[in-house]
Amino acid sequence: MGTLANSVEVKRKRYIDFLSNLGYTKLKDGRTLYDLTLSDLEYFYNQERMKEND
Repeated sequence: MGTLANSVEVKRKRYIDFLSNLGYTKLKDGRTLYDLTLSDLEYFYNQERMKEND
């Protein structure tokens, strides 16, 4: 079983890959996807997934 840190990094990478494929590179405040916290990435990921379901 992996460590918590490893699990977090795997999840971050999945969210970053998903958002990158949609064209996300930088936010309006200048931060890149790699600068975001897991909760920030999860928020944007969920927003995009909700758009897909509409």
